Amino acid sequence: MRRSRHNDERMAGYNLPKLVESLLFVIVEHAPDAARFANHRWDDLYQVMPLIDRMVRAADWHHYVAHQFLTLCERCGAVYAADTFADQLLVHIIDGRFPEGWKGTTLPVKIASLVQAHADRRHPLPTDLARKLLQVLDALVNLGDRRSAALQQSESFRGVKN
Repeated sequence: MRRSRHNDERMAGYNLPKLVESLLFVIVEHAPDAARFANHRWDDLYQVMPLIDRMVRAADWHHYVAHQFLTLCERCGAVYAADTFADQLLVHIIDGRFPEGWKGTTLPVKIASLVQAHADRRHPLPTDLARKLLQVLDALVNLGDRRSAALQQSESFRGVKN
């Protein structure tokens, strides 16, 4: 399976970026009168997860969509299930790699930070989850992310065979 050559990382359409932000619930950061999400109350995330999951899996991992997705994951913290996070990332790894266009961007660093946060929260990691997260880290190492290489050697992943 190969990535489309037509995806040149541009987003066409004036309103498309705002639509992506809206659908991933990151368009507003602070809304003190909001009942959820924009007020950092993510307990109801499961209600909109089918929408988020479908969008993330269908986006062909466009740089802008990936960035907004990772912003959502950062804001949600522990509410965003580690297994779901790993599965959504693994869908976009082709031939052991994330898109080459991510090299030199903040995306690998953000992903590695989220992997580390999930690993720290769930320590000791269940074997299946540890394997998934190691696959994500391997793809990040292939992009040259040194933090991911160090994270693979951390206590959370020691002794896990991939």
